[in-house]
Amino acid sequence: MTELRRIIPSDYNQEVILGNIEGVQGVVISSENPSAKAGVTENVWHQGGTLKYLSADTDLYISSSSALDTTQTILQRGLASTLTEVVGFATLNGQNQVLLNSQFFRMYQSFNLGPIATVGDIYIAELDTLTGGVPDDPSKIQNKIPIGRNLSNNGTFAIRAGSIGYILQVEGSVEKAKNASIGVSAIEPSTGLKYEVMPSRVFQGEFSYFAKSGLAAISEGAVIEMTVTSQDIDTYVTVNMTVNLVETDA
Repeated sequence: MTELRRIIPSDYNQEVILGNIEGVQGVVISSENPSAKAGVTENVWHQGGTLKYLSADTDLYISSSSALDTTQTILQRGLASTLTEVVGFATLNGQNQVLLNSQFFRMYQSFNLGPIATVGDIYIAELDTLTGGVPDDPSKIQNKIPIGRNLSNNGTFAIRAGSIGYILQVEGSVEKAKNASIGVSAIEPSTGLKYEVMPSRVFQGEFSYFAKSGLAAISEGAVIEMTVTSQDIDTYVTVNMTVNLVETDA
């Protein structure tokens, strides 16, 4: 690690963003939990609660809480079980579930391709019965795009095949006058074991954490997840995480 730190230039992150470092891609994962419950550890995502990971390549569907959303195309990004990147599309049909054209093993980002904003919340989920377009079983939900938003991350990121991930920075904010513990962990694909990448710590207001030493290499297939444990009722938190993906054969 000493040798690695010594050869990294001071403007390394800027060079990655500009695409000047061969074999390295910078990724920023941004998400929110609008109402984290006191004393409960949740994922940092718009749905709130705990995200249930898929166990195999799975059909996913989109639906809206509004019957008026019938023209917007929703795009999903994630990985297949081969750890290759997958993109899926479907056009909303109001409060009915519509099948995406790709299966997913890990799904982490959703887009409304527009140009029309959605009237309702958009749900990306496994096949389920619905009430007003909302899946009845919350554990089947993989992501949610809030009303009027065009982009949503589910607070996770999976490392694709042929790459190793390095977390460089975690920043965000906790609702004013409230306290919440923010943590970042990685889940190993072969064992399912979870280990801390950024140790959980309590923040109030804006925060920023830089991985200045002991950078852990996060292996392909591992899932990085952001979590929050609030000390107060219904706490709004945002978290942004910067990850560098380094090609293993670069």
